[in-house]
Amino acid sequence: MHRLRRLRLENIGHAAAGFKSLVLDLTGGVSHIDGRVMPAVDVILWLRNGGGKSSLLSLFFSLFLPAKVDFIGHRKDKSLADYVPDQKVSHVIAEWEDTSLPRGGPALITGGVYQWEDGHRPADPATGWERLVRRWYAFRPLPGVLDLDSLPVRTEAGQLTQTAFLKRLADANKAQRGLSLRVAEDQTRWRTLLTDLRLDPGVLRIQRDMNREEGGITELFQFSTCEDFVDFLIDLVCGQQQPAEVRASLDAKATKLARRPGREKEQSFLAAAALALKPVKEHSALAAVQQERLTQQVSVALRAAAQLSSRAEALGSAAAHAAQQADEAQGAALKAEKRAEEEKRRLVVLTHQAVRWAALDADKEVERCQEKAATAHLFRQAWELVDPVLELQAQQQEAQDLVELLERHDVRQAPLREAMEIAGAVLRDKLEGALEELTGEVARADGAI
Repeated sequence: MHRLRRLRLENIGHAAAGFKSLVLDLTGGVSHIDGRVMPAVDVILWLRNGGGKSSLLSLFFSLFLPAKVDFIGHRKDKSLADYVPDQKVSHVIAEWEDTSLPRGGPALITGGVYQWEDGHRPADPATGWERLVRRWYAFRPLPGVLDLDSLPVRTEAGQLTQTAFLKRLADANKAQRGLSLRVAEDQTRWRTLLTDLRLDPGVLRIQRDMNREEGGITELFQFSTCEDFVDFLIDLVCGQQQPAEVRASLDAKATKLARRPGREKEQSFLAAAALALKPVKEHSALAAVQQERLTQQVSVALRAAAQLSSRAEALGSAAAHAAQQADEAQGAALKAEKRAEEEKRRLVVLTHQAVRWAALDADKEVERCQEKAATAHLFRQAWELVDPVLELQAQQQEAQDLVELLERHDVRQAPLREAMEIAGAVLRDKLEGALEELTGEVARADGAI
């Protein structure tokens, strides 16, 4: 369960009696033993009439019941708009502790920040209610990081605007996720957020009703009938959906009870009918057994017939397959005989062709042998002419040598030289004739080749 530890109010209230910066400490103070702050205690707020008790409670409950009709002074045409001043940013912040935690200390901070659009308050706040911008937030305080005292309500440069304040909270949450900051921009989300944090707005509404007027708690507990008290108690401890569920359950139970006499008669009739139908049941069971046996015998006969049929089909297919294989074998034999005859004819043709090719090869070999013999005969004739040619060349060289010798002799040997020239001319003619014959034979040999 949550208990309120401290309440902080900043720049909110009537112009003549507003709360500029106020922190209400509802704890037991500082312990004299270990110096720790004591848990929250029950506190009585004592002020003179007009001191601001009702305004303080109105601002506190408006934080958790933000609807205009839920404001404590709504019956007197008052609203939160009457408490937000011009060109100011107003804050209502509550610090809570969780009694289920043994360590104690601050466990939750909830707050509302309010500001007029453009910072200017309308002349008639009642008609300009929609211009009031309201935002709500909640986070887990962390000492040294962010708590009630270190909230960035204002800086050295002055008070932060609503947007700047929320941005500072978001930046702190990014830097330290342990804050678990959540911001609501409308009443529905804020109501859901409070329920998630175990701050039931329904319970706070009862407390608001107790403090709506002086002596409001006395009027709240005045009941004219017992049913009114029961209705109040149910509204106090039950949600809106639970009574409807109980009513639906009771309606269903009443319907079942209304049907019970008819069901009992049906049960008696069915019991008598079951007793009368017992012989029918026995005969039906016996007939069922006989039917089951007949079904089994028929099933066995059907299985045997199916097996015989399948066996006959298998034998028939095997015989057909054997006949087909015999036909195929006979066809294959005929084809083999035809191929053998064709191969035999081809063998005869190939043998004749081989003989003809062998004869052609023998003729070609004879021609090659003849060519080789002619070439060898020509070479032999050429070799036989080598010695006469060499002898002729030697005689020509000898004749040349004689001519040169004769030219070197003295003119006195002229007669001898002339005789020798005549003899040389005769010899030359002989040699030229022999050379022409040899040349002709060589030419004939070349033509034969």
